[in-house]
Amino acid sequence: MPEKQPNPHDLPKKKPNPQQRYKPNTPVNSVEEKVLEPSNYPPESLPWIKLVTYLNESYQDFIPQNTKNQKYQENNKQLHQRCVEVISENSLDDWQKIISQKFTENDQKGANNFYFRLSNRYRESPNKFRQILKTNLYRFVELIEYALTESENRDLVRISEFVDVINSFGNTSEQTFFFLSKLPSVLDEDIRNILLQSIGYQQILKWGASPMLRKFGLQFQRKFRLTRTAIKDEAAQNLARELGETETVLTNQIEQLIEENERLQNSLETVHTQASQTAIYNLAKLLQSQAQPVLDQIFTLHQKLEKMSEAEDGLSVTSSEALSILITLESLLKAFHSLNITTFPKNITKPFELDSNQLGEYSYIEGSTFTNNDNKKKVCCVFPGWRVGEEIITPARVKEVSE
Repeated sequence: MPEKQPNPHDLPKKKPNPQQRYKPNTPVNSVEEKVLEPSNYPPESLPWIKLVTYLNESYQDFIPQNTKNQKYQENNKQLHQRCVEVISENSLDDWQKIISQKFTENDQKGANNFYFRLSNRYRESPNKFRQILKTNLYRFVELIEYALTESENRDLVRISEFVDVINSFGNTSEQTFFFLSKLPSVLDEDIRNILLQSIGYQQILKWGASPMLRKFGLQFQRKFRLTRTAIKDEAAQNLARELGETETVLTNQIEQLIEENERLQNSLETVHTQASQTAIYNLAKLLQSQAQPVLDQIFTLHQKLEKMSEAEDGLSVTSSEALSILITLESLLKAFHSLNITTFPKNITKPFELDSNQLGEYSYIEGSTFTNNDNKKKVCCVFPGWRVGEEIITPARVKEVSE
């Protein structure tokens, strides 16, 4: 069985010695962190700038911070780095052969411990591990922009895939160390240089698979809201927002459809009215265009019969026949009126003022000439005109009234 590494939290607690402790937030080797200005880099580099900034700010959480832990890790870090080199450069597909052939007897136990945790208790062969690592490295590079780019509608599916990649190498410190060590190998030159120049990245790799490195994946997810809980909460918020937006869109569409329906109804009514008026107008025009205008004859006959019925001598025909004809004519005139075929002016016996602007409606057949547009004359109706609605069929005939 591989030798179990001591957990720093299980070590006997002793009273701290100021000379053996490091001041909080002070880098172990007093290195100077370089502040990266995103505006100095192309847009595709911004996710990597965020990653490097995170490493520079947080690397002390992943390296030993006291003398005892440093001493323990000092004895193992070179072996850990050697383990990464051997599995990367060797094509053997047997862990025990790799250990026995590539490591000295003194290092074999430590190498066995490293590879045991690296391969999930040897459940993965070296070749399978290499293939999984290669796939995850390229997936990490492909998906990092979705995870570390701020936007209102993040692609949560891609982000979940990115989290799966992080979890794949975050089970043990050895897996995290191996992954971070090989990450530069799949990066473009510019981005690779940004990562390799990172103080945080250098310090993490310097100390090998430190036990504190195991929490790297979870802490990274918390920093950038990549935990399963954060993703579920964001998905719920997105769903609520989308439902609200959908409700608003549907409400607007319904209102637009109602308005469109009203507009179409009004248009249909207008078309229907116009069609009806056009048909009536054509009928009235046809009646009036005869050699003897029909409407005029009906109106004249009605007027004669009405006057005869009011005269003292009465009608020349039998009263019953005259009354029947008069009633028929009145019914006919009412029918015309219901079709909006009417005579004008309303009162044909009462004189009224006429100006030149009304000569389209009235035929001025007798009287002095209009001298200008403002000139008005007092006239009386000689014979009424006919119209359908506001459309003139025949103008009313008028003449000037002498004072």
